Amino acid sequence: MALWAALAINSAATLALLIYLDLRLQALRQSGDLPASTPQLFGFSGGFAGVWQTLDLPLLYSRHYRETDAHTRRIVPIVRVSLPLIPVLLLAASFGR
Repeated sequence: MALWAALAINSAATLALLIYLDLRLQALRQSGDLPASTPQLFGFSGGFAGVWQTLDLPLLYSRHYRETDAHTRRIVPIVRVSLPLIPVLLLAASFGR
């Protein structure tokens, strides 16, 4: 039960931080602090089954993105740790008792 709770908290916190980072990028782009050509953190991907929203992992793990501003510099390392924990906690909660 504790692993399921940890999974829920970690997933919610990671999603909230990712949404915050995406909104922060949009605000910096609109204020002119970032060029309009800066890639977005969330993008749309399409295939045979349809269109879905994806996370740009290479952008999230790039040094250039991490050095965008002070907020990003503090939050990106947290996301880099909490994002891979989601499948680990899911597997541990599924097989653990």
